Amino acid sequence: MLFIVLSVFFWAIVLLATVLWKPVYDSMAQFIEMRTEYGLLEQGSKFILLLMMSTSLIVYRNENDRARILLSLTFLLFALAMYLAESNFIGEAWQPFFGAVFILAIVVQLLKIDLLALLFVFGGCAAITMGMLGDVWHDYPEVLSGVPSILKLGQVVYPLEEYLDLWGIGFFAYASLLVSRNMLTIFFLNHRAGF
Repeated sequence: MLFIVLSVFFWAIVLLATVLWKPVYDSMAQFIEMRTEYGLLEQGSKFILLLMMSTSLIVYRNENDRARILLSLTFLLFALAMYLAESNFIGEAWQPFFGAVFILAIVVQLLKIDLLALLFVFGGCAAITMGMLGDVWHDYPEVLSGVPSILKLGQVVYPLEEYLDLWGIGFFAYASLLVSRNMLTIFFLNHRAGF
């Protein structure tokens, strides 16, 4: 039951960031010069990545199963790489490399541990890939010019790029929550006063 409450809370954060992004962006634009880094979608993505890092650390410190400890460390490193990429500390050319390495490691580990969490990882991969396609269409359309259907898809998804990033990261973070649900439930029950 507690994990269901955590799940509802998690997806409510993602949904609120999605719905409130434009009004918050417009109201902040009255006071400061806005860039996408200041938007709720970008900050929401970073918050979710911090949540995934926290979850990974909780599991790392409290789990006894070696495979789950290794998976928590992989999620932690993936979240850290994504956080650095979102903060422009990893160049755009290197981002797919970091993503591919950690995603492949996560997929291999989840095949042995939790297939439902793996489905959320695939959803995250799809959303982030679509967002990247929109970016490529906008920044380097010549790369896609040889494949008209991909070029058209890039044009369609470009306005949704920030949303796709948020939801993609949300799917990854939820996969880490889902695979760690038993440990997180125990942890929350043992630290109620602290929360």
